[in-house]
Amino acid sequence: MPLPQLVVPTYELKLSSLRKKIEYRPFLVKEEKILLTALEGDQQDMIRAMKQIMENCILTKINLDELPLFDLEYLFLKLRSKSVGETSNVAMDCQECKEANQLTIDLSEIELTFPKEKLDPNVMLSDTIGVVLKYPTVEILRYIDIGDELNFDTTLDILEHCVDTIYDGEDIFDLQDYTKEERDNFFQSLTQQQFQSIQDYFDNMPRLVHKIDFKCTSCESTQSIELEGLQNFFG
Repeated sequence: MPLPQLVVPTYELKLSSLRKKIEYRPFLVKEEKILLTALEGDQQDMIRAMKQIMENCILTKINLDELPLFDLEYLFLKLRSKSVGETSNVAMDCQECKEANQLTIDLSEIELTFPKEKLDPNVMLSDTIGVVLKYPTVEILRYIDIGDELNFDTTLDILEHCVDTIYDGEDIFDLQDYTKEERDNFFQSLTQQQFQSIQDYFDNMPRLVHKIDFKCTSCESTQSIELEGLQNFFG
């Protein structure tokens, strides 16, 4: 006689970059094992583990590599809350006395924050030359470590990853057809004003952010802190 099959609940979630709801299930012991193993490795191990877990648990066919990074983080946050629990304990240093405070975050309250104005991804750099931008995806994490300061070379790598096409009038240029040196030369030739017009687009993209108020257990000062990015919501 075969062992009984456990019924796993399913949930629905709508992502901002998709026009449909996706269905997913909580991750199971086998996916928890993948995550725990990845915690012993580096950032690339964690990225691979996140993708593997989401591929296992998402029941709707989607391409995770094409999702904007903020939607990917939001999806994993909701997946984790349905799998492990809707609260997470994090340590937060007091801004006054530097005492570490243990705080509990309700993950169910965290939602993407959208800008008041959505900027056009088509950015003109001159009368005829422009770029079409796209939001960063998980591929961008090949170039940066979460929490690290961005240097100039890394900024160029990120920028190249997020430019969909460059055009001059009716001529369209695919960056994949050009060497890294050629791509770097193009972006290094931008004026500060042109670069800022590109930067504005990314400064106004949706963010996974949550405001938390707490009273320090040591000096009793009241503080308000914004947590941003998936890595800050788990202890």
